[in-house]
Amino acid sequence: MTHRSSLTCRAGIPQLPAAGPRSCRPDAGSRSREKLLEALLRLPSSLPDLTSAVEAEVGSEFSAWRGSPQKATWFLSGLARSRKWFLARALLEAQLRQKLSVNAVHYNVVISACGKCGQWPTALHLLEEMASSSKVPRDTISFSAAISACERAGKWEVAVALLGEMDVARVAKDIIIFNSAISACEKGLQWQVAVQLLVDVGSARLAKDTYTFNSAISACWKCAEWEVSLGLFEEMSREKVQKDTITYSAAISACSKGGRWQTALDLLAEMVAVSVARNVITFGAAVTVCEKCGQWRAALALFAEMDTAKVHKDTVLFNSAISACEKAFEWQAAVHLLAEMATVKVNKDTISFSAAISACEKGRQWQAALELLFVGMAAAGVQKNSVAASAAISACEKCAQWQAALQLLDDMREEKVAIDTIMCNAAISACEKGGSPWRVALQLLDDMFAARVERSTVTFNSAIAACEKGGQWTGALAVALLDEMISVQVEPDGISFAAALRACGKALAPFNKADVVFCGFPVPVLRGARDLADLAPLDNAVAGKATAAKKAARTASGEVLEQPAGVCFTGMKSKEDVALLAPWGFQDTGSGGPLGMLRLAVRKSQLDQVPWPILLYVGFNVLRLIINILFNIDLLQLASEAVKGLRS
Repeated sequence: MTHRSSLTCRAGIPQLPAAGPRSCRPDAGSRSREKLLEALLRLPSSLPDLTSAVEAEVGSEFSAWRGSPQKATWFLSGLARSRKWFLARALLEAQLRQKLSVNAVHYNVVISACGKCGQWPTALHLLEEMASSSKVPRDTISFSAAISACERAGKWEVAVALLGEMDVARVAKDIIIFNSAISACEKGLQWQVAVQLLVDVGSARLAKDTYTFNSAISACWKCAEWEVSLGLFEEMSREKVQKDTITYSAAISACSKGGRWQTALDLLAEMVAVSVARNVITFGAAVTVCEKCGQWRAALALFAEMDTAKVHKDTVLFNSAISACEKAFEWQAAVHLLAEMATVKVNKDTISFSAAISACEKGRQWQAALELLFVGMAAAGVQKNSVAASAAISACEKCAQWQAALQLLDDMREEKVAIDTIMCNAAISACEKGGSPWRVALQLLDDMFAARVERSTVTFNSAIAACEKGGQWTGALAVALLDEMISVQVEPDGISFAAALRACGKALAPFNKADVVFCGFPVPVLRGARDLADLAPLDNAVAGKATAAKKAARTASGEVLEQPAGVCFTGMKSKEDVALLAPWGFQDTGSGGPLGMLRLAVRKSQLDQVPWPILLYVGFNVLRLIINILFNIDLLQLASEAVKGLRS
């Protein structure tokens, strides 16, 4: 924020085509000069030597400028007002080539033009050129235009450095220069520097104005220094500086950082008392404070007050109010506000629908959420996005509607909506809560890997929980998922371990010692249960659940693992397997080895009572054990590496 009109007047730029100061008014030859200006404006910036082109276009007109610098100012101002900074720069260079008199006004006009077009490096170069090659004295306006250029570009460091350079050059500072520098600090989120500059204004015995305080207050609240913002607001009263709408809007916004919603409402009421106009920005700031503080009723009351004050509501304000209702779990109020937007002819956007759908999610209204996503957004011509879709899937998840969640995920893929981690997490969690087949959750996990969607701890936790609820045969899968988490460098937490341990407990519960060993199936589960019991973090928020699950897993395993097998959830080595089976009477005698173990297993068990999946698993483990002993090759490890190779 800068005093644009002040800078324009100070730079000596006349209004075109209206008459300006007497020295800048067009004379009898103004028509030819206007044609010349039009010809200059037609020159493209792509010319290899723009300065020479300008020289050729102006031609004999240069001779008329020798005794009248104001004529050159007229052309420079015309180019500047047309935002042709490069032409103004070229014309200034042409004047120097023609050895015409160039003064500070000429430079100031071009520096200001560069600043308004975002060409702050060129503006600084011209300021330096004044002191070096051109020997043109720099004045307050020169530095003001350069600092304003830095302020527009958010270059607060350069703006502050120029203030120091003014001291070296012994150029007087004024309040406009300080205002530009403070505004640059505001845009650069440098609240401490802005406050220090405010102090420097007092040290320079300059009168602070409304703009000075507004920039400093805004800098503080944007950096969450709400107490400093409100302190500056009070300082304005002590120094009798008039407050305006921007002042109050900034102070109300500062209240949102400190949770001072009541103070915000008091400031809004004070504006009426001191006859300061309230606008949509002021009310919007107050509604935002109420939203962040969970005061949805106060936000709706402000809506009614806006009608009384005849202030038009906009999309941003409605979005804040809908978000306030969403945070307060008031889904009906949120949907009502969304409908009101159509009534008062305010455009809805993706934020409006996302907030309303999220409110339906928190209110466990999955059908209303889907209606807003598919019917409401289509009717309003609003494109679906990941945020709105994630909220709708989460609504289905909270209501255990896993089929609807999966269908919605497929619909989003077809509509080319970006699938993200949050969306997939909600779908997997819906499968877990809705009691869907655990295979569906694992398929979603694989789909995320294939689509290169990042998988988080929450993702794996939901998949492990789905395996846990899948029955006795999914314990090993839960352990394998933990293994995969570690392999892809996703950090497990207490929930991860607790769910996997519960799954291990369920897997071991139907078996006695003999069944466990003879069937072969629970061998990796046994090792996983013990390893999980050793690894599960006890300082987690769910330490109680993890401890209980660990106890269940130890009991189910019969405390048969006298020595920890190490952190190896899926890979099994033959010697480790033999050691695990030793407590049940199996021994590796060197004669017969695993075949002897198999014969003992057949003799001591009733195979006709063993389910066929277990027999299949036993056969695989026996084959795996034989190959491991003879060739030191682990089939499961080979398969795992092959799958990873295919995925990559």
